[in-house]
Order: sequence, then C-alpha cells, then structure tokens
Amino acid sequence: AFTYTGQAPTYYMASENSDFSDASWLAYSPSVTFMLSSGYTNKTIYVKLKNPYGESGTLNSSIMYNEPTLALSSISISEGASTSNQAITIVPVFVGIPTQVMVSENSDFSGASWANYTGGNISYNLSSGYGSKTVYIILKNATTTTTVLYTSINYIDATSAILNGITINNGDAETNNGTVSVAINVVNT
Repeated sequence: AFTYTGQAPTYYMASENSDFSDASWLAYSPSVTFMLSSGYTNKTIYVKLKNPYGESGTLNSSIMYNEPTLALSSISISEGASTSNQAITIVPVFVGIPTQVMVSENSDFSGASWANYTGGNISYNLSSGYGSKTVYIILKNATTTTTVLYTSINYIDATSAILNGITINNGDAETNNGTVSVAINVVNT
C-alpha cells in the first residue's frame, strides 16, 4: 500500500533496481501487486509516484523472500490402478516447489537416494517378485522435507495369464438346455 502527501498520484513505478531500468509507469492504484525476481533472498523494492505536477522522490522497502513451505498431500500410482507391471508412474500432489525426490519400497528408504526433481510424474520400477508392493515417497527443497506418503499396488505379470479352471452352469453335472454358462477362472502371475 502506498502513502503520500500532496496531490494525488496518477502513476507509479516499482522495481527491484534503484535506477528503474526494468520498469515503466503504470496507472496508480492504492494497492498493487509486484512479482519478485527469482532467487530466495532479501529483496528491495523501489517505488516512485508521478502526477501532472511532477515526480516524487524514491522510497524503498525490503522483504526476505523465503522458499515456500513444501507439503506433499497425496500420491497415486499409475492413475489409481490396483495392478501394474514392473514400470509404474507416481503422481505426487504437493504445495510448494520441490527440488529433490526419493522413492523406495522400504519405509526407511534404505538403498534409496535423493534425485533431482523439477515436477511432474515420477517413473519408478518395482523390485522383482510379483505381489503387493508398497511404494514410499518423500520430497524436499532447501528449507523443507515433507512427511513420507505411501501407497500400494499389486505387481503382476502383465504379459501372461494362466487358466486356473472353468465351471459350467455353476458346477451342475447335467443340463437340459442347449445354452450353458461358462465361468472362466484366470490367474495373472
């Protein structure tokens, strides 16, 4: 918010450069927004006002620009699928700006290491051996490490199916109808 004395301003100029080399005059409003430059550090904003009678002097104020707090709110595997082959896609939902990710099937992350992360889906290969797998994920940036979230998926052999059995007419021994129902029992490995 601006405070001034004298005649009302009609324009303002704001910049992080004291010479205003990257700024232009904008229509005055008592409250405006200003986009800070990249980099989490102390920022100084310089402001001056103008009306038909001339320009004001320059004032400045500083603020510490901290990296946003990072929070991991949910994850899903392969668009919510209950089964998958070895290659899965993890979709994290978070607030903030993560810079690293760690994924593991071990709750203590043993054997895992931090990897650079710039956002988006995360590709991960499940360990060998079919069955239920629990995948743990954690994100971090320079100031925050999130809590660990996990989810499970059933790892199956998506390339073969085994015929485990068939049942005709719910196991009836005989029928007098020419059309029968056949239940096919398939097991994925």
